[in-house]
Amino acid sequence: MAKLDSAKSLKELVELPEVRGNAILNLIKARGLNEKEAAMYYEREKILFSQVKNIDKCDNFSKYAAWIQLFVSGRTLSDGDSYIIAYGKQAQFQIGWKGRLAQMGEIPEIINIPPPQVVYEGDTFKMELGEEPKIIQHIPTRENRGQLIYVYLIIQKKSGKELHYMDRERVLGIRDRYSKSYDQYIADCKAGNHKIGDTFKKSMGTYDVTVEPPMWVSSEEEAWKKTLVKQAYKVQQNKTPRMKSVDKAIENNEDEEIQDINYNVVDEPKQIETQVEAKPEQQQATPDLGDLNEAF
Repeated sequence: MAKLDSAKSLKELVELPEVRGNAILNLIKARGLNEKEAAMYYEREKILFSQVKNIDKCDNFSKYAAWIQLFVSGRTLSDGDSYIIAYGKQAQFQIGWKGRLAQMGEIPEIINIPPPQVVYEGDTFKMELGEEPKIIQHIPTRENRGQLIYVYLIIQKKSGKELHYMDRERVLGIRDRYSKSYDQYIADCKAGNHKIGDTFKKSMGTYDVTVEPPMWVSSEEEAWKKTLVKQAYKVQQNKTPRMKSVDKAIENNEDEEIQDINYNVVDEPKQIETQVEAKPEQQQATPDLGDLNEAF
């Protein structure tokens, strides 16, 4: 811990020999790389980590925990596979829907998983229900698509195809039940007479925050895909030991409100520095890494 505290910047933290060594060791185990390949991988992830918005506001231990979890999982911060998110003064590691698909691909029973697909009102879409639901036809149209109405995922297993799908009612039900940031954003838009999709400033008394539209507004397709893949991942059997270890390590990071965080402090008086942390009901404890690493 003392060595972590000595790092005055993110750059110094990720170059601590113990941090670098632990991360590369876990990366070699997770992805089967040699030491040279793992070192190159580490350098790329360092660049992506440095680009995380507001990461310098987070405390060193949570940055370290999130950083090591990334390498234990064998995932990447590239192309929406996984994320490290600055939430108040806590850094959180989360696996995106692309990363979850890649994880499911490690299950021996699974042969292939194409990306999930969304269906709009204007699409030609035919689905057959029954004991073995299946997609008969889906022809997307580029014009007059209307609202999103379905999202589906077809997993090819050794035993046959497995269809996962959700309709609009179910997806929005999950959004409305679990996404506190979406509810708060809509309430703030109404209170401040802002248009849905706007970014605006909001006074929190002694400091201001920038309110950005959450994923459900800014990237609705991605939110639908994430919701379905998350549910499909949960019900998969025969997960590998590494998948189970990663799931246990990041289980406190999976709340919908954390994934959709959209409030960023922009004006913080120094004398009230401690007041910018997340409210007690929202703040998540830094996940316990257990025996995943012993660098410190």
